Amino acid sequence: MPDERTPLVKDAESQKSKPLGVSKLLAGLVGVFLASADKSILLTTQTQIASSLHSPSNAALLLVSYNLGFCVALPVYGFLSDIYGSRNFLLISYVLFSVGCAISGAVDTIWPFAFGRFVAGIGGAGMTDLLSVLINEIFDITELASMRSYIIAADIFGQGCGGPLGGVITDKVGWRWALLGQSPISMLCLVLAYFQLPKVPKKSNKESKLSLWNFDYWGLGAFTISATSFVLGTTDGNPALDDNKPLLFAISGIFLVILIVVEKLSSRPIIPPSVIAAPNLRSIFLGQFLFFVNVSTFMNNLPPYLAKIDHLTNTQIAMRIWPTGFGLILGSMIAGRLLRKSAKYRRESLIGVGICASSLILMVIRWINGIKGFEIYYSLPWTVGGGILLSAQFVALAVRCPDQMANATAIFCLVQQVGQIVGTSASTAALQQLFGSRLGVNLSDALPEKTQIIQKLLQNYGSITALPENLQRAVQSSYIEAFRLIPALSAILTITCGILILFS
Repeated sequence: MPDERTPLVKDAESQKSKPLGVSKLLAGLVGVFLASADKSILLTTQTQIASSLHSPSNAALLLVSYNLGFCVALPVYGFLSDIYGSRNFLLISYVLFSVGCAISGAVDTIWPFAFGRFVAGIGGAGMTDLLSVLINEIFDITELASMRSYIIAADIFGQGCGGPLGGVITDKVGWRWALLGQSPISMLCLVLAYFQLPKVPKKSNKESKLSLWNFDYWGLGAFTISATSFVLGTTDGNPALDDNKPLLFAISGIFLVILIVVEKLSSRPIIPPSVIAAPNLRSIFLGQFLFFVNVSTFMNNLPPYLAKIDHLTNTQIAMRIWPTGFGLILGSMIAGRLLRKSAKYRRESLIGVGICASSLILMVIRWINGIKGFEIYYSLPWTVGGGILLSAQFVALAVRCPDQMANATAIFCLVQQVGQIVGTSASTAALQQLFGSRLGVNLSDALPEKTQIIQKLLQNYGSITALPENLQRAVQSSYIEAFRLIPALSAILTITCGILILFS
């Protein structure tokens, strides 16, 4: 079995074809950025959009529909890519994303909008997952970490900047153009990818037809119901969903058990138990889940902090945080150089974890009274370490599971997506809860209508402007105290991820 002692530089006969330059992946990288930024755009504009569609109580549905399409599509892409190859499905995913964005940007009612978001989510899953599969097919493993670095950077950079950039577009020309504008860009990516990306030989037609005839429809159905219930259960802001969270999680758990049984009995499972439960892969998948809970915890709560405490506009927030994206590229390039001669991915992974954890601990110490000026760039080493860690873990996946890489990559991306969903929901809820608790402590009990003021602030932080200056300072101090949770929680998750890697 391949392990981290396996040499990566093999004889010429075993090498893949000469790797392409990174410029040939430009279309794919723009697609990854779009897919990631799109989620952040909706996160910041969903309330405004839902109000424009005359359905403010269903604002949460807008983001849920995209996440649902994304999650459901991932294992299907993995299954089909193992049969037909990833290139054609990557091209199809650009079309789906473009069509989904066009539908959502053009309609005037909530349900067609949600359908468009679902279609865009299916496309976004392919744009993210299949590019990772494709680089494994066309690049030699000695270049894999370097190539993967650009995908990681585009993904997390899109997640961090999508919200502020979407806010700028929404402020200037309206939310419809924040969606419609993505459609022609996606089609341009399709054209460029068609001419730039090489064709990879697919399996024989006989095997393809046999496998498609035996498609795991029961497994797909169980997974869809489980994923739908889980995504709805982790969604806040809709009274109907909030009141039925225990039921939704129960349904998700029941169909997860059904999925496990079906997949064990299936001759060609859509989510192979041999991959997801393999002893040498479990720690990778669990580690990715934890790390992306960490990523979404940090990246989704930092822009709101800058808006609320530093009173920055969306444009200023984007300018403040975009340099951290280069840390991911730098870290992944470092990992690529270190991994060029041998697959010592555990060592590089632990180096990445160490850098991330050190940076987060520094933030915990230095941000205790708020983020002062350039101290926001303490997050730069965090992104460098993240780039090293994520690149090294993808190489670990390629080394440990070379025969089912498409399925393994789909699961790899799926657990990352689930981690982002859990991290966003859990960290936002925890921050709000702690913020409310600190408001209860810092606002005087003698204050008339104290409880009502706290409820208004939790529902709409902008109501702070109606308060006297001394109360505004108390509210801001409460938010700063609550925000200490974010780097601390991220540090705990990162260290836990490192422990998994150390003992895997």
